Amino acid sequence: IYTAFFFFFCIFSLSCNKSSSNISYGQIRGVVRLVDDLNNPQTFAGMQVTAENTGISTISDSTGKYILNGLQNGMYNLIFSKPGYGTFILAGFNNNGNVLDHPSIVPLITLGQFSTTTLTALNVNVNNDSVMLRPTIDPAGTVDQPRGIRFFYGTTPDISNENFSAYSKVYQLSNPTGILKISADYFYSLGFSAGDTIYIKGYGDAFFSNDYDDPQTGQHIFPNLNETSTTAVSFILP
Repeated sequence: IYTAFFFFFCIFSLSCNKSSSNISYGQIRGVVRLVDDLNNPQTFAGMQVTAENTGISTISDSTGKYILNGLQNGMYNLIFSKPGYGTFILAGFNNNGNVLDHPSIVPLITLGQFSTTTLTALNVNVNNDSVMLRPTIDPAGTVDQPRGIRFFYGTTPDISNENFSAYSKVYQLSNPTGILKISADYFYSLGFSAGDTIYIKGYGDAFFSNDYDDPQTGQHIFPNLNETSTTAVSFILP
């Protein structure tokens, strides 16, 4: 009886060990570069990097390097957070390496701080087949240190960074008031049609805006916007 018991115990143990050995673990490594909202370098240390829903996180060192250990192979959303910086999510990163000699490498990521630029006024008028935007910002941008703004477009008065049909790139202003000439064709390419009333809402934004697509909702997120802004303006698309 003892021999039979010992035999079945060994078989059970081998089975369990085989099952455990089928679980592969990898190591995620990367480097993060940190700048302020005007693209001036900041210390690279102190960025927390978390694998979502795992409880596993790490902090970047003075060179921006970070290492995540203890993660099974698979897809992870990596969350980057630090006071003063808009939270950034890198969705669906594939941890498919191993711990010893083949870590999974995250491409270099540059993240910026919250925008310190306030949009204080915005005027719009139509000139033939062009739309002229005149934003005023505070503090003023300079040639050596321009400041960024971003616009959101929609067909309803409640346009905002959370309720929009389209959005612009970050425009860099080197004066207190900028003059932006945007063709009607540009708005056509965004899905608007001649005769549409288009509402525009602007915000100060960082040189690196940390924007991403939310992996849960699919909505595009703009973490570094300065939400202190002026009222929306509108025009009829020619």
